[in-house]
Amino acid sequence: MELKDYAIKELSEDIVRTRKMLRILKKIDINNADYEVVIHSSWYHDGEKDTVTRHHGTLKEAIEKAEEEFKKVNNRGDVQGQYHPCLVLGGKPYFILETFWEKYTQRKR
Repeated sequence: MELKDYAIKELSEDIVRTRKMLRILKKIDINNADYEVVIHSSWYHDGEKDTVTRHHGTLKEAIEKAEEEFKKVNNRGDVQGQYHPCLVLGGKPYFILETFWEKYTQRKR
């Protein structure tokens, strides 16, 4: 298979996957969805752990659950890290823009 053929095949598969995800997204109840929230610790190089939290429900609940897990894992009273929340569709995470989730974080409440 040549590079051009490979690229055409990959892009065609991406189009099929995107159409499938769009169909799912149009039907999804955003307040009863699957989320994944990764929090990368600002103190990772000093031994703190990053966390990955999965939650079925609202984005707000997912972030609150992720913060609690982060604090427990790192024995902290606060969260010092970078948030990376995703909406999970068909088993694949899709990043959510900060505009839509920052109001739910501990630092904004």
